[in-house]
Amino acid sequence: MVAETCAREARFEVSGGPEAIGAARRFAGRALARWGLAELTDDVTLIVSELVTNSLAYGKGPITLTLCTDGRTVRGEVGDHGPALPTLLPADLFNEHGRGLILVNAYADDWGVEPWPHGKSVWFVRHAEPVGALVPQPG
Repeated sequence: MVAETCAREARFEVSGGPEAIGAARRFAGRALARWGLAELTDDVTLIVSELVTNSLAYGKGPITLTLCTDGRTVRGEVGDHGPALPTLLPADLFNEHGRGLILVNAYADDWGVEPWPHGKSVWFVRHAEPVGALVPQPG
């Protein structure tokens, strides 16, 4: 987590089981609402769902979700203790798996994987304003 860009931070311990993904989504939605960034809820909760699902399926516990903001940007991180690093692959038309990182890639402004000595974190960044929207207008 890039602490110097985070004015506020929220952390959630993800439990196993079918309720974990919904609980992580609700946690993210509440944090965004508290921070005045509710307009990011749909995108961020989708990204969180995909990353938590991947950690539950392929990682090892404990699994943590950390979100932070500087007021205009949200940075999220899902960490687990599994050794396998996720890789963005093209989805096979007949495969029902493998689309999670495609969605993360589509909805995050940036994302990546950081290996840890005993696991990894998958992080994402989502800006409240579209990246090109901050171009000054003539006049």
